[in-house]
Amino acid sequence: MNIAATPYRVNRSRWLLIALIVVSAALKLWLTLGVELGKDEAAYWYWSLHWDLAYSPLPFAFFRLAHALAPGVEWALRACQIAAGMIAIGLMFRWCRSSKLGAADCLWATAAFATSHWIWHSSSFLHPDGFLVPTWLLVLVLARRSAARGWPPVASMGVGVSAAMTVYCKYSGMPLAASVFIWIWLAGAPTTIRKQALSYSLLAFAVVLAPLALTHWADGFHLPQALSSLSRIADSTSVFARGGLFLVAPLLFVSPLLLWVLYRAFGSTFAAAGSKLSRAATGTRSAWMRSHDPLVLALAPAATVLLCFGFFALYRGQIKGSWILPAFLALWPYAFGATTGLSSRTRMRGRRFLILVILVGLLQSLTASLALKYPGAVDSFIDKIGGQKLVDESYPALVSPADRAREPTRSWNERLCEYAGWSAFTRNLEQSMTSAGLSLSVALVSSQYNLPFTTAFYAAPGTERRVYTVADARFMHLADLNIAQPRPDTLLFVARAGSPLPAELEDYSTASRLPRLDRMATGCGAVAYELTLLTRRDVDDE
Repeated sequence: MNIAATPYRVNRSRWLLIALIVVSAALKLWLTLGVELGKDEAAYWYWSLHWDLAYSPLPFAFFRLAHALAPGVEWALRACQIAAGMIAIGLMFRWCRSSKLGAADCLWATAAFATSHWIWHSSSFLHPDGFLVPTWLLVLVLARRSAARGWPPVASMGVGVSAAMTVYCKYSGMPLAASVFIWIWLAGAPTTIRKQALSYSLLAFAVVLAPLALTHWADGFHLPQALSSLSRIADSTSVFARGGLFLVAPLLFVSPLLLWVLYRAFGSTFAAAGSKLSRAATGTRSAWMRSHDPLVLALAPAATVLLCFGFFALYRGQIKGSWILPAFLALWPYAFGATTGLSSRTRMRGRRFLILVILVGLLQSLTASLALKYPGAVDSFIDKIGGQKLVDESYPALVSPADRAREPTRSWNERLCEYAGWSAFTRNLEQSMTSAGLSLSVALVSSQYNLPFTTAFYAAPGTERRVYTVADARFMHLADLNIAQPRPDTLLFVARAGSPLPAELEDYSTASRLPRLDRMATGCGAVAYELTLLTRRDVDDE
């Protein structure tokens, strides 16, 4: 299936690639139009307005720019993600070409990449992965090009700078960046060139990353520690069960066929590399590395990331499928036909199988996107086939105990409906405040982070209302009430009905209760929220 790349075939593949990029971008834009911001999206938007280096500063900088150009417009924010996704598709095609994959095979591999649910979602809705993926692919392309040119200093520094930018996208960029430096050290170039390349790239990496490191050093690495509590859904299970969950968790983000292909590529490259390791001890290491450099560049990130997050899964019970998927990006060409170091048996030769991989991925992506655009349709279908109870009960099992209190979502339908009803709810909230004689500038606080950030986004134009969270260490430097100076005299506590008043608000007393409000949207069940007006006790005493 690996057809010789004639100029005609290359040009045709490039035009088809452009068509793929344009069609997917247009489809994503249509599918996201009318879909309100989800809780994470609203948090990212709010963070971008109070921009710092603590978390994902690169994507947040683009979100801030989009907000400045079109305040309060969801599609303007998501256009950043869609644009990043378009770049990622082009870079994946380039990475496959540089891996000696034929033009036709490159197109198939890129199509499978573009239609996978993980890539589709993260390049449609606000998500750090949407920026991490193209940035990491750029690192791979630059690294291979630099190696082919003998590691000139400027190119080496370019690799270091781009590797640092992956960390500015997301913390999980650190093991990816580390794998590049491991590969440079293991590369088949002469020792002098390897040392020079490593020195220049590490220097550039350290210089670019220094502001981020100093930021975390100043606050004792608070945010990375706070995020370490996320996705601990397997604390009480055995090590073997955690390992199994770790391996299959990506199924929530890619199709079973694609995951099987990627794991197979990892196993094949690992076996090809392992079978040659003994040569290093017989003095032929350099010759072997020169012939297997591309293979090692693909294998190093996969091994590094899988070991890193495999440790967190086995030791801490933290399991999140999207964390390990970047490990497979470098292996993509080998999953779709690249032959360097691999036997022909590991290659996918069946065109029908390729079509099936893409169709399954596209079906999964479109189903998820349409479910967010029309949440009632999926719920109605599940109800008709009698699977409502089973589906609803499966969602809480995927949420860690620590997250259930600050994300009180009880079913998949409620999860889909987190992207709907917020603009109307915010208008009703403001009307309720006005009817109670409250100023719209009264600060809002909640133990559930979706409420402060989404109501801030959909607030009436010109409203200056500070929003706060409590009992959520992730937002300590962003919106934590405990470090607010001065602490507001009056607060409006908003939370899902039945939620307790947090202990962090014990120095406030209840002044009054406003009528309950429901958040509703087409196809979604009503979710009731309680509104409690609080005043500081020391102010009452005065």
